Amino acid sequence: MAEEQSYTIPWDTIIERWKRCAEPWLARMLETRPRMVVAVALANRMARRLWAMLMTGQIYRIRGAVA
Repeated sequence: MAEEQSYTIPWDTIIERWKRCAEPWLARMLETRPRMVVAVALANRMARRLWAMLMTGQIYRIRGAVA
């Protein structure tokens, strides 16, 4: 039986990607808060957005995107 292989991305790589993202609040939080606190804050924000879209029937719009 073959062994399962798992692949994990190093935290440093994830943090660098987040710092370059379009969300300036995320980069600021990464500089001042522990990374797990930032991860929970990001998950919370995403959940609130998803809930709002489900309740209002809206479609997700990316800021700055031209339709």
